Amino acid sequence: MTAVAVAVRGRPRNLPVVACLAILGVLALVVVFPGMFTAQSPSATDFLHTFEGPSFSHVFGTDQLGRDVYARVVYGAGASLTIAMAATVIGVLGGLVIGALAVAGGRFAAGPLMRLVDVLLAFPEIVLALLVVAVIGGDAGGVAIAIGMAAVPNYARLVYSQARLVVLAEYVEAARVVGARRSAALVRHVVPNIAGPLVVLATMGTGTTIISAAGLSLLGLGPAPPAPEWGLMIADGKDFLGIAWWLTVFPGLSVVLVVVTFTVLGRKLRARAQR
Repeated sequence: MTAVAVAVRGRPRNLPVVACLAILGVLALVVVFPGMFTAQSPSATDFLHTFEGPSFSHVFGTDQLGRDVYARVVYGAGASLTIAMAATVIGVLGGLVIGALAVAGGRFAAGPLMRLVDVLLAFPEIVLALLVVAVIGGDAGGVAIAIGMAAVPNYARLVYSQARLVVLAEYVEAARVVGARRSAALVRHVVPNIAGPLVVLATMGTGTTIISAAGLSLLGLGPAPPAPEWGLMIADGKDFLGIAWWLTVFPGLSVVLVVVTFTVLGRKLRARAQR
């Protein structure tokens, strides 16, 4: 039984997990069908109604161009979460490749690869992401690749440590004794055993990637104006914080909500998997 399946079994103490999954379900709908949640266009301007506070007509207020902040938050979910999910996928795949190469190649491959991973782990992910962005560029795709590559060392270390434990297990050795190829034994026995910890780390890591993406947007990297994206909205609104707090508060709360959701879900899954 997977960590997710165990976590959602019907017990009152699983309410946080159910709540997190419900929030993620709503967010998925927002990303795929933003028009279901607002009739306003995120790019429509109205210079007669700039800097209006939250009201019945504009629940999150309007910005310096009269654009509806709620509509921009809704449509901004697509860009923000797409970058975060793409970065997580890149990080997981890169970690799988490096971790698998280290295990399959024996100590001659594991030594250099894991030393490199340890060196990279000494740097904050945001610093590594900035270095990658400086090389490949700072558009939305570049930011996703940069954040994903910065996360690779974390996944590589997890894959390597978990895979080594499985490789040294008696049943894997027995499979090799009876003639199973090393690569086949790795795929058959190692991959299923590292899937659970990898899902947990990826769930928690997605929250980190969202923060990193928002941070890079604050530095002027990522989607370019006037595209709605949470980090970019926070960056645009910080200059008006004294007169229009809603420009930064609502996209900021959206970031916090998603980060907390992924973090809580990841911790619950980890606690379940360790039982």
